[in-house]
Amino acid sequence: MVTGEPLFSSLDKFDSGTGWPSFRRPVEEGRVVSRKDESHGMARVEVRSHAGDSHLGHLFDDGPEPSGLRYCINSASLRFVPLERLEAEGYGAYRVLFEGGERPAHAEAAADNACAAPRDEPAGCQATLETAILAGGCFWAWRSSCGRSRRRRNRGGYSGGTTPSPTYAEVSRGASGHAESVRIVFDPARLVRGSAGKWFFRMHDPTTRDRQGNDVGRQYRSAIFVTSEASARRPKR
Repeated sequence: MVTGEPLFSSLDKFDSGTGWPSFRRPVEEGRVVSRKDESHGMARVEVRSHAGDSHLGHLFDDGPEPSGLRYCINSASLRFVPLERLEAEGYGAYRVLFEGGERPAHAEAAADNACAAPRDEPAGCQATLETAILAGGCFWAWRSSCGRSRRRRNRGGYSGGTTPSPTYAEVSRGASGHAESVRIVFDPARLVRGSAGKWFFRMHDPTTRDRQGNDVGRQYRSAIFVTSEASARRPKR
């Protein structure tokens, strides 16, 4: 979202089974425009933002009734604004949608809410997501626990080793120096680092060196791999 303009509402979002954010329609008429796209040997309909003229995704005719349309949008072109933040970020006119009211007639949103800006100008917003990489045993168990929370997105992998592109077999043998880890993407406005740390220490026993339950080996050690200066700072008690 280059300009900060409102594009789609979660009220119109649906699960298309494609893995892409899919919407039945834009948040209001005129926010997006379409044009023919014949790139990559295909005939498609491209969707672009009206104000910013940025590529958003493509439009297909296999969506739900009554329109039958599916706006297939790249997640990188969207910035999610929580309902409780609408007024604070300049989108207060759209609260009526979530209260059963009529759609606003092309309400203007503050353009300085964009997360991207022209060269040499500061962005108008701050990132709303942070990343933590945690290790403390088999990552399958970690992912299962993380999956219970809608506030976290997670993915298993390996961290802290000495070899590039390690395989599961190499890590299992303890040959690469990696620890089985889980990357957690979370919203610090909803899950503060302090509560994330408490959850981390509830998940495993850090006093059992290189072991968690029946899993024994250096690859099952306890570790927190920081991803930024902010995540390295100790939370206030």
